[in-house]
Amino acid sequence: MSTSVLADRLSGLEEAGLVRRVVLKPPVAATVYELTDDGRGLEPAVFELARWGYRRLLPTRPGDRLDAEWVRLAMSACAQRTETRRSSFAVEVRDGGEDVTVYVAGGPRGTIVHEPPGTARTIIRGDPETLLGIVSGALNPVEAHVGGRIEVRGDLSALPVFPRLFDVPVPSGPTPVYAEPVHERVGG
Repeated sequence: MSTSVLADRLSGLEEAGLVRRVVLKPPVAATVYELTDDGRGLEPAVFELARWGYRRLLPTRPGDRLDAEWVRLAMSACAQRTETRRSSFAVEVRDGGEDVTVYVAGGPRGTIVHEPPGTARTIIRGDPETLLGIVSGALNPVEAHVGGRIEVRGDLSALPVFPRLFDVPVPSGPTPVYAEPVHERVGG
């Protein structure tokens, strides 16, 4: 998208009261946009669109790029809304030069996904594609760890619980080659 198109769209969203400009203090010293309360009201609809689209992110095709922030968005959109096993994870998404850390906790209120600060008994570190595969149930987290696709520190016994903290819709139609739900193969 060109900068002029982006500026026009942000201006329209600002006029509609869905976003507002915020000036960050030094050392960042930049102007950014954040959602207003009215804009946050769109979150359920955006999350449903993200849940639908998430089914088609994997496997990546040549030229595709997965952003670390997309992992956070996918985890938030697909977080279980019903009781989950009590657990706490820090997910460190490696994305070239800029890593993103997200905290994920399971418990009686379902899965909570939030930005730092937070606490975690298990830390999982990997690239966006591998982490999205684990969240979706397409990759077994234990096998990913043993195979060196992710690094894990802390409570390794909690690793099989991680994908169960998410509710990822199964695609209709032909099953993608990567799809093999981990939920039936891993104890926990």
